[in-house]
Amino acid sequence: MDEILLKQAVYRALCGQGQAIELPDHRQCSLGRWYADPDIRALYQAHAGYRELDAPHAAVHDCARQALALHRQGRSDDAIAACARMEDANRLVREGLARMLAQEGIA
Repeated sequence: MDEILLKQAVYRALCGQGQAIELPDHRQCSLGRWYADPDIRALYQAHAGYRELDAPHAAVHDCARQALALHRQGRSDDAIAACARMEDANRLVREGLARMLAQEGIA
């Protein structure tokens, strides 16, 4: 499950359109598997953006799980706050990836 699908699943659940889902750990999704791959690590470990991916990426997943748990508890305002934290963390992931691309001369 990639970040967009993860976020979509959370928002659908909060809107009553989704079923109970189990969200993957940040190392189980496609991005997590990609950046944990030893070959990728060897290529990009010197890039600041790469080194900065893990913590915010884990936060995206943690906040998504928190949002769903809070929603199930009927704590809508807290679930929305968890979604805001999820979006903030996701922004940091995107910025880290953008720094990697820029360092490679791609962006």
